Amino acid sequence: MWMLGGLVRSRAGKHGGYEFHRNPEKINLGQIIRIVDGPLALISCVNLTA
Repeated sequence: MWMLGGLVRSRAGKHGGYEFHRNPEKINLGQIIRIVDGPLALISCVNLTA
């Protein structure tokens, strides 16, 4: 099993595929951007999620 930032997981095999690991209603765009691109803050001292 493979997982992307705790949001999406995959399963290999005949009945495999991708599915949300968490409730999609609880996922916001900022979380997705942080997983893909890293922190949103330009400098680390103002990063609130570090």
